[in-house]
Amino acid sequence: MPIAQASLSSQTLGEADLYDASRSFVRPGLAVVKGASLLVPNGGRSKQIMVDLKPDALAGKGLSGNDVVNALTAQNVILPAGTAKIGDREYDVRLNSSPELIATLNDLPVKVVNGITVYIRDVAFVHEGAAVQTNIVRQDGLRTAVIPILKSGLASTLDVIDGIKKELPDVVATSPEGLNVKLLFDQSFFVRSSISGVAVEGCVAAALTGIMILLFLGSWRSTLIITISIPLSVLVTIMLLRAFGQTLNIMTLSGIALSIGNLVDDATVEIENIHRNMGMGKGVKKSILDSASQVALPALVSTLGLAIVFVPIFFLSGVSADIFTPLALTVIFVLFVSYFLSRTLLPTLARVLLRKELPIYHEQGPEEVPSDHLRNGKKVSEREKELAQLRRQQVDEEQAANLDGEDEEQPLTAEEKEGAKTIQKSWVWRAHQAFEKRFDRVREAYQSTLNWALDHRKTVVIGFTVLFIGSGCLYPFIGQDFFPKVDAGQMRLHVRAPTGTRLEETERRFREVEGIIREVVPAEELELVLSNIGLPSIPVNLLLSDNPVISSADGEILASLKKGHGPTQDYITEIRRRVQREHPDLTIFFQPADIVNQTLNFGLPAPSTCK
Repeated sequence: MPIAQASLSSQTLGEADLYDASRSFVRPGLAVVKGASLLVPNGGRSKQIMVDLKPDALAGKGLSGNDVVNALTAQNVILPAGTAKIGDREYDVRLNSSPELIATLNDLPVKVVNGITVYIRDVAFVHEGAAVQTNIVRQDGLRTAVIPILKSGLASTLDVIDGIKKELPDVVATSPEGLNVKLLFDQSFFVRSSISGVAVEGCVAAALTGIMILLFLGSWRSTLIITISIPLSVLVTIMLLRAFGQTLNIMTLSGIALSIGNLVDDATVEIENIHRNMGMGKGVKKSILDSASQVALPALVSTLGLAIVFVPIFFLSGVSADIFTPLALTVIFVLFVSYFLSRTLLPTLARVLLRKELPIYHEQGPEEVPSDHLRNGKKVSEREKELAQLRRQQVDEEQAANLDGEDEEQPLTAEEKEGAKTIQKSWVWRAHQAFEKRFDRVREAYQSTLNWALDHRKTVVIGFTVLFIGSGCLYPFIGQDFFPKVDAGQMRLHVRAPTGTRLEETERRFREVEGIIREVVPAEELELVLSNIGLPSIPVNLLLSDNPVISSADGEILASLKKGHGPTQDYITEIRRRVQREHPDLTIFFQPADIVNQTLNFGLPAPSTCK
């Protein structure tokens, strides 16, 4: 699948000159880019030395076309003639009887007829021309030539495109005057968009998580810990992908974007639980250790449960495995890296940063939960509450006694307690307190709703059963597709005229279809229309592309839309309807135009094949 196309156009050069410039200047100049594979140019006309015979003159001299061919073949040669030994050197000797100027070929003798030498100019005319054209490329209505650019091996699409753009000015500078070279249908745009999307999503996730932590915990230190853990997890994942031979592509970037939420979950759960243990009167280190022991196993089970969903992908084969394995690998890496960092780096940062907030949580005391007041549907007496508190204190004292002297935490100093009061006067803490008062109303409403649901179990079960069945009834109306549609702002229309249509007539029919496209798509939204008609001059272009062209009667039209365009699918539907109505003898079908849909279709013209 081409990652871009280099288009050659000029107001002064003809089709033959464009084709010659593409093969002699542009293609060799861009071929030095590492990982770039440039096909033979499409469009243009290949230069050739043409011999126009004069039938009447040939008949008058009693000659045929073969006589002219034999004369040219015998006298336009370069032959090795052995070697010449002169002194202490031996030289290769060549006989060069090829004229330096094309016009000189007209002066070659053909045959002696009736004692008179007949020259080629007498029975023919030799001049520079072009081979019979089998392929026409039109860019916005003007004939041009394009060079499809592919990437080879494991080369990066971004590196290849950047290398092409870097070399392009130098190539144009050494090309014939008046030649314009433009890079069309740059597919690196989608890769850059994916990278940008992951970066934006990561920033949004970090910002929302930071706001959430500030509101619920009132701690900018906890916010800093979480915002550090998110990008670090992504960087470690990229290192692992590199170690396993993967690259940053649409699938791996999608895997990272898919797992951003889990990065936030692991870090948030760990930080919140550390704060909860600090509120129970424990020191920072003990709060971290207890939090880790409480959260580690449930978090591991959750991570394994999420990761095992992607394991069956590794049993796929063929193209499906090549496409979806990087996605699964990325998600699994992100999950385990997030779990590992939330068990190691995050507690370490908490040990360094959270001690200044310890007096605040000691003053607040442990958070009350419904189980402190109710057990098995009965109220807990004050005596039972005091006994439970004493048991917790006893367990804490026993664990503290087991700590080494070096690990035992120092008691809070007067300066630390004064610093805590300063924290409580900050705008962050005041915002947290104001939010907590309003959130308590939500908590009370939820508790009331939960109590009602527990008291009316049959009603709740029946209600959710009806909702489940009702949702299932909507299934036939959802619609089905092999892959979701991606509006990339590009259209690729294959047009096939009746069998036997000559190339020039096919071009006229394509011109009419281009007119329909320009009528359907508003001019302010249409950026480019490129038509590739007929068979390329060299078959290798067909072997290395998915263009199903079979003769000079068909070809394809590529249309690129500008940013802010309308729905591409609506334009496709209207174009199909107009063409079928106005040109019923044309066979048309749309193919995936961008690298995203081409990848989702496994590189095939259609997402499914009928056998």
